[in-house]
Amino acid sequence: MASFDLLVIGSGPGGYIAAIRAAQLGLNTALVEKDAGLGGTCLHRGCIPAKTWLESAHRFEQMQVADDYGIDGVDAKSLKANLATIVKRKGRIVLKNAKGIEFLMKKNKVTVLKGFGKLLGGGRVDVAGEVHEAKRIILATGSAPKPIPGLETDGVRVLNSDHILDLTELPSHLVILGAGAIGVEFASVFSRLGSKVTLVEFMDTILPLEDEEIGLELAKIFKKTYKMDVRTKTKITRIEKREDGVVCFLDPKALAFFSTIFATVLTPSSPVWLKVVCVVTIGLVSTSWHLFLATLFASKRIQKQYSDFQGRIHVIAAAVLALFGAGLLIL
Repeated sequence: MASFDLLVIGSGPGGYIAAIRAAQLGLNTALVEKDAGLGGTCLHRGCIPAKTWLESAHRFEQMQVADDYGIDGVDAKSLKANLATIVKRKGRIVLKNAKGIEFLMKKNKVTVLKGFGKLLGGGRVDVAGEVHEAKRIILATGSAPKPIPGLETDGVRVLNSDHILDLTELPSHLVILGAGAIGVEFASVFSRLGSKVTLVEFMDTILPLEDEEIGLELAKIFKKTYKMDVRTKTKITRIEKREDGVVCFLDPKALAFFSTIFATVLTPSSPVWLKVVCVVTIGLVSTSWHLFLATLFASKRIQKQYSDFQGRIHVIAAAVLALFGAGLLIL
């Protein structure tokens, strides 16, 4: 059994930065990660992979108008997106960054524990069958695709945000459920790569968490520039899977046929009891300050364990603030 001043569960941008700073401040620190590589959801299944897809789509779009920039010899009509190559490039970039984080852990003398971290209470954590002790714990467990009843994913016709990052065949017609940040990113990507895209959003505008004007303007661009079918105030009631695609039953419109469906909903990976504490305390988690309040509340109620809920924004600040809160008590 190893003992630490601080144990961080989750090596995403919140967790690994908190671990580094704790070690720099002199704490004997360990970082727990269940995945093969460090970096968490952001590096392996979120922000970074999505940006590699966006860059490929941007380059593809530029090549189609190469002659406008004085570049001759490019036949725009013969251009074709090779998704398998896009996925390989994404993998190389992810691996390079994961190795960079491993180097930072060694440089700052942070102990890396590989395996699923399970809280046992009393400052004890089980990692791959070994029990470790810590004076303080930060949970930086990130997020994962949220299962939606009636829209069970299969990785082939019905995809979540993990599946779509490894897609090697271009869908002829892709419907994207949810027009938040993730939804509009991939709507932009696949419309530029050549898919027909239908973007479905239940709220009044796309990007419903942003200013209304932003959503309205982006919808105009999607419709005019990319011939995208943008449907707001619309929900999907059910689907029927077929070998060659999926039939979607939409409300208020009747039904539509698509080759592939992509659902964009994510949910925190933290245990249910931590989610309950967070909701009871502040109702809606969206800012680093709220996350800090949830952390302090949890520290009093749950065996002095510190939680970093990954909200929509400020996840790095949240984990650092959680560390700060732990530091106040340590002192």
